[in-house]
Amino acid sequence: MTKTILAIDSCTRLASIALAQEGRVLAEHTWMAGQDHTAQLAPRIQLLLAQSSLAPDDLSAIAVAIGPGSFNGVRAGMALAKGMAFALNIPLAGLSTLEVQAYPFAPTGLPVCAIQDAGRGELAVAVFRTQRLLWRRLHPEAITSWDQLQDLIPRPAIICGDIHPDLAAEIRRRLGAKALLASPAAGPRRAGYLAELGWMQLKEGKAGDPSLVQPLYLRRPAVTERRKP
Repeated sequence: MTKTILAIDSCTRLASIALAQEGRVLAEHTWMAGQDHTAQLAPRIQLLLAQSSLAPDDLSAIAVAIGPGSFNGVRAGMALAKGMAFALNIPLAGLSTLEVQAYPFAPTGLPVCAIQDAGRGELAVAVFRTQRLLWRRLHPEAITSWDQLQDLIPRPAIICGDIHPDLAAEIRRRLGAKALLASPAAGPRRAGYLAELGWMQLKEGKAGDPSLVQPLYLRRPAVTERRKP
């Protein structure tokens, strides 16, 4: 029986959903959701299913991006993904947004450094590479400063992500030709790659109980401390 996976990524302002069968994308939709993920995700998933002549009961698994990203965005996507996985009694795979960002460059064999703006003048970063035909994480997801980032990036390496032009210029200035910056068109994360990674987890038996999939927060949320009475 052909296995169909729904992929959901709402971790940043740019949201993406996809349907794939055994790693092959059937349909995909990427759009600027802003901060309105909760209201927009479910209707767009329903539309994507209808356009593919599928129903929720046809799903075999769900892949969800677990962060890093905005707290509200991560929560919205994970809540919907977990709710659907529990209701349909199907496995759930959780993948890092930085891994999804880096994965399109896996066939190059070069180290791939995925970068995401973490606010407060900091960056979320992780490094991946295909070694001996296996996709590996060389440096785990972490919050870093620019000075620390230079020490993390192997040379040469592909640097990808939704990188502001000012940061791109600074990377070129400091790292030179050994920093292979991906095209700006490759900046948006595509849920089709999330679906492919989810399919890999499913085949390896790493996707399963939705309750075991947890968000990847690299820092505590900014909340106001409770005042003493």
